[in-house]
Amino acid sequence: MNHPMNYSGIVPLVFLVIENDADREAITELYLSYRNLFIKVAREYFGKNDAEVEDAVAATAERLCKYSEDFLRVPRKKMPLYMVYTISNVCRTRMRKLREEQAMRYDVDMEDVINQIPDTHGGVGVLFDRANAMVLLDSFENLSSREKELIRMRHIDRYSIEEIADQLNMKPNAVYTALSRAKAHLEKAASRSAKE
Repeated sequence: MNHPMNYSGIVPLVFLVIENDADREAITELYLSYRNLFIKVAREYFGKNDAEVEDAVAATAERLCKYSEDFLRVPRKKMPLYMVYTISNVCRTRMRKLREEQAMRYDVDMEDVINQIPDTHGGVGVLFDRANAMVLLDSFENLSSREKELIRMRHIDRYSIEEIADQLNMKPNAVYTALSRAKAHLEKAASRSAKE
């Protein structure tokens, strides 16, 4: 059974906004010629996430339509480079937007986070746990955005190392190493804050 992403004859309706019939036909031919390449490049960014791959291909079709006159002036032998550049830009823009959306989800009330710390030691233990949590949370701001992202994904969202690797387009070993370094930086920053 063929996967829907392999149907090469599907043409986006967005091409109908191109008024000139010859231009519309040329852009449609261009799209159909490079659609498999678009899918391949998008998979490099989004892995097995078919919805994101399809969105990237659709956004690329929109760009082909929007800038059809420019694309039609590109020499044929330079076209593959332009196509890769276009789909890559679309994917990078989408990845940036996904990261921003993800970062917005992380804007949680720190008081809520602290209140979720379990009471495992009775009254006195909770005071120390919460004090330590406050130091950690204050120190969290000293980390790079990548370190924050890794720690949030692993310890707040509870993603596995493999899920983080898929999301960030990294190898699991690289995620593990980066996460270990991020934790070490957080602990170092927290110990500095605790001394102050």
